[in-house]
Amino acid sequence: MTSSAKSESGPAENRQRSGSDAPSVAEINGFVDRFNWRERSRIHCPGEGVIDRVSADDWISRLRRPDKTVNLPGLTLVPANAPLAALLNAQRQAGSGSPFCIADAAVVTRVAQEFNRRNEFRFSFNGQSGGGAKDSNSSGAPSFVTVSGGTTGFPRLVARTHASWIFSFEHLHALGGTREGDRVGVLGSLGYSIHAYAAFEALHLGADVLLLSGMRPDRQMVALAQMDATVIYATPTQLRLLGQKGNVEPAPAIRRVMIGGAACDRTTLEAVERQFPNAEIYGFYGSSETSFVSMAKLDSGQTGQGQLFPRVEVMIRPAPKTAIEGPQTGEIWVRSPMVFSGYVGPGAKRCPESWFDGYFFTGDVGWLGPGGTLAVVGRSDRIVRVAERSLALDEIEAQLSAAPGVRHVAAVAVPDHLRGSRLTVAVKLESGTSLADVTNYWRGRFDRHLVSSDIRELDPWPSLPSGKTDYEAIRRLFSESGG
Repeated sequence: MTSSAKSESGPAENRQRSGSDAPSVAEINGFVDRFNWRERSRIHCPGEGVIDRVSADDWISRLRRPDKTVNLPGLTLVPANAPLAALLNAQRQAGSGSPFCIADAAVVTRVAQEFNRRNEFRFSFNGQSGGGAKDSNSSGAPSFVTVSGGTTGFPRLVARTHASWIFSFEHLHALGGTREGDRVGVLGSLGYSIHAYAAFEALHLGADVLLLSGMRPDRQMVALAQMDATVIYATPTQLRLLGQKGNVEPAPAIRRVMIGGAACDRTTLEAVERQFPNAEIYGFYGSSETSFVSMAKLDSGQTGQGQLFPRVEVMIRPAPKTAIEGPQTGEIWVRSPMVFSGYVGPGAKRCPESWFDGYFFTGDVGWLGPGGTLAVVGRSDRIVRVAERSLALDEIEAQLSAAPGVRHVAAVAVPDHLRGSRLTVAVKLESGTSLADVTNYWRGRFDRHLVSSDIRELDPWPSLPSGKTDYEAIRRLFSESGG
């Protein structure tokens, strides 16, 4: 169903909701307000063994290393650096209904220090209709807290209810996702929501969890094959690293690959098809704040627009400050049962500018297509003016990533005393690919006014702990060198 509505803010907005009238969690599975650990689900961790639900508490009590959880008023911080201990501790907290947050040790330390300095720990709930809501049994505390991947600055702590994730567990299951008996590979730190989500979904639905974080990518690939993994959640960067060594055998048991965190370029998709020849591959759009917004099946080198997830409503609002070509392109605002409750932390504040009529602003721009589809152009703060034109840096990256031999690409704008901003590009190349090849590819496909005279190869590639590209480091590098 598509409609438009005028608001006090100006022009008409374009709104659309998923055409699915899929049942709610309560209708599917009875009222479930808390993560479950099904009887048959087990956790496999190389070097630590196999843990089932019955033995989990006993294993925690006999830990060879101390349980380094940090208790703050209303929240337990669980360091993610020891994956098995972190997952068991978090699952124990979830089962008791106690609010918890799995985070990398640096984040845990920072949050604890801030609490000690300010002697406060605030839970900021947005209270928006149609979004996440406070847990009625938590006296204002969230059910649990995830950590945003973030592209700059310190990661945000995002408050959630169990139900906001359980909703997507059940609907993904109905759409052919994780099911009882699957073996779900978890490749990265549980301190980031995509990996924590994969682990909790598996345990809740009766699947096994394979904790593979901390291993070298080529060894992860071997482990996925040897352990007969059937499902993985991963970012494009993680998938590229899995296939970096060409002599690693494929994993034929993988039946489903879920790709999130960033758009998947064609080169990475082709590599994933070789690595997991029997898998259905899906790319999903969402964030730590929204969970799933849209999802697309990726095959034959096509990425396409994503179909809106069940019960998701999207509104496209005009974005005059970041106007780009296409009259229907604007800010993406989302309302659904999966939207977060609010931000958490010392001095956490509400962000009313991010909410409108119950919709949350994702920070991205895009446009709505026919039949309940969504096309994402990129981050609104990554649309810049260069040579009197508005450019979507994410879109430029997507085009250049299709160049043969390009493993990573980052487009940034740096100050230019003549033009205000200047487009510059960093790449990391496969062995045997020359920078001249990439430069010729660039110049043959982009408007001559936009062709950068500064395309630079970077190795190693600047990355954040979440695995995302560190744009701020690249921007500093170009600025300091006079790029």
